[in-house]
Amino acid sequence: MLRMLAIVAAGLALQACTIVGSDKPLFSAADTVGAPALRPGLWAMPESDCKGFDPARPASQWPECANKIIVRPGTVGGDEKQDDGSIKKRELSYVLAGGNPRILQLAAPADRKADDPAFLYVGVRPLKTDNKGRLIESQIWLVLCEEPPDEDHPFAEHKSHPLPGMKVMPDDRGCLAEAQGPVREAAKASEGWLKKAGIDDAIITVRWVRDGEK
Repeated sequence: MLRMLAIVAAGLALQACTIVGSDKPLFSAADTVGAPALRPGLWAMPESDCKGFDPARPASQWPECANKIIVRPGTVGGDEKQDDGSIKKRELSYVLAGGNPRILQLAAPADRKADDPAFLYVGVRPLKTDNKGRLIESQIWLVLCEEPPDEDHPFAEHKSHPLPGMKVMPDDRGCLAEAQGPVREAAKASEGWLKKAGIDDAIITVRWVRDGEK
């Protein structure tokens, strides 16, 4: 997946069994009307312990932990590190729906596994806008369908009890939603769960850096 999702998932130390997806798009352009859009350009999502990151430097000189993101109208792009150490460029279509919190619907890569969800969901809490009302800083987090297990109830002993409106995927590989309402409720609940857990980079800040892509 796009680095945006990989970083948050790694910060949570989660397996896929709590992540919300869907087999069809639940949000469309109609859900964006009246809500600020992302400002196109170069964005960064630095990890909490990222050292040596200077946003004033060219993006090619940023450390990997800065997590460069390119936002274009309708797509977000980033670098995805492969198992062999190579870098694969990703560009995924998205819809940033209005609401409180806002919901980012990301289309999964075309080369996803056939039985993986076609769309994934991220909660978005706007922090700053520019003088044209476009978003330039937000907090983001993965939308989960149930509270993550803790040290007393690890995944090895965990049985799924997803939120209403969610269907557990085979082999507990995640949950599928079929309507907007359950995704919105799950986003609200997930934000609270993750704040309570206090896990580094479970809720992470993403910032616009400048126009252009370098």
